[in-house]
Amino acid sequence: LLLTAVLILRPLFEYFRDSRNLRRLPNASPISGITNLWFVFQAYKGQRYFALMEKHHNHPHGPRPVLRIAPNHVSFTDPQAIKDIHGHGTVMEKGVHYDLVCGTHRHLADVVDRSEHQRKRKVMAAAFAQSNIETYEHVLAKKMGHFLAQMDKLCAVRPKTGSRPPPEAPTMDYRRWAILYTQEAISALGFSEDLGFLEKGDDLTTAERADGTLYQARYRDAIEGGMHKAMVLIAFPEWYKALVAWACLLLPSFRNYKKRSQGFTDICRHITRKRIRRQANGEQLSDIFTALLHSRNGQPNNYPFGELFAEANVILNAGSDSTGIAMTNTIYSLIENPRALAILREELDEALGSTDVVAPYGKIKYCAYLRAVLDESMRMYAPSQFSLPRKTPPEGASIAGHWIAGDTQVTTPTHAIHMDPSIWGDPETFRPERWLGEEGKLLQRHFLVFTTGPRGCIGRNVTYLEQYVMLASFVKRYEFCLEDESFTPTRYETAATLIDKLPLKIWRR
Repeated sequence: LLLTAVLILRPLFEYFRDSRNLRRLPNASPISGITNLWFVFQAYKGQRYFALMEKHHNHPHGPRPVLRIAPNHVSFTDPQAIKDIHGHGTVMEKGVHYDLVCGTHRHLADVVDRSEHQRKRKVMAAAFAQSNIETYEHVLAKKMGHFLAQMDKLCAVRPKTGSRPPPEAPTMDYRRWAILYTQEAISALGFSEDLGFLEKGDDLTTAERADGTLYQARYRDAIEGGMHKAMVLIAFPEWYKALVAWACLLLPSFRNYKKRSQGFTDICRHITRKRIRRQANGEQLSDIFTALLHSRNGQPNNYPFGELFAEANVILNAGSDSTGIAMTNTIYSLIENPRALAILREELDEALGSTDVVAPYGKIKYCAYLRAVLDESMRMYAPSQFSLPRKTPPEGASIAGHWIAGDTQVTTPTHAIHMDPSIWGDPETFRPERWLGEEGKLLQRHFLVFTTGPRGCIGRNVTYLEQYVMLASFVKRYEFCLEDESFTPTRYETAATLIDKLPLKIWRR
């Protein structure tokens, strides 16, 4: 009787009582106004981003720019909603999800309090400024040199023009090597830490428990375990922690996710403690973490270890996996669109000399088609294809002409907006030219890969620098094709939309 009351009768009562006046809005599914189960099921399948796109754009009676996707969650694809929810001056607050997944100390990405966010962002702004990031180019050049050395070892013999390497030629998983590069890059840029992943071809690294004991964990496996653990059940915010506890108790898969996610926590702890020790021992280091340790005039910030640890966690997470995913998607997009690849190669051949092995950023930063290729790939296959949730203030707010009651979760789903025909015209077509000229400037308003407004991703300059150097160097140096021409990447959405592998055959141009 109690379960019936909690799971069925109470949700039905709340649906018909309609205290938030949301029943007037169209539902994503027949049950989405009553229960979170539809939304949770889409998250469980790893296809939430695709389901929302279908529900918004492909309804038999035409596009639906506003949808109720859960009892207290409304999704918007109207362009005005982007400004209302994320723009400068917005009254929206970060959603309840941030309270559920945060640790003992908040980092820049999950801090809710506005003044605290402004303090944190001010501290990190100089470290992530474009002028400062460009001074780290030599660090990326070294890592890219290691990456290309490994690629040279995996090259096939150059086939005849217009043909493919034979089946017995070496095959490499570009996804695996791309993330080894981005893991190495962010650890070096952020913490002056050389993990050695590219040289050994493996991401096994040292992790450190709270008591100081050391063990070995895999960087990528640890990050993705945490993503899986959090994303399925978070649509039940009031029951989230209890559901995770029960899931870990009853389901072996969730126990595995929890174990893997603890590995990432311990990797971050080890890197953070090691970096602090190096500073205390008098090493003069210049990296992103420096901004957390002392101000620009050299005065110590004296932040508690918990805050330093939290910031290190988000830098090592967001700066590695998502960038590796983006680079993998871009290479796949170019293989599928040889016309775009040919144009990009022509631009790079013009910008780079025959002796440029690692592409110097100074020579490619004004390559318009290079940037257009990156943006078009991230538009179609954003590393995170679901928007960061927000909630309306207690008094409620107007979003794209709809009055939404207070404390309601609101979302602008990235993939659904990036595939909106009313904005992009031909969203299913990979067309980098859309980002050139005045049209491209106008479209940036609808480009949500890094979100937008005052809470937009502070690390976008870092990821663009990594992607510029990696894509230009790889495309300039190699020809490449899919191992199997019928191969299609498998994508599974967690906090990021993971791509399992991209098996390629490559050879020198």
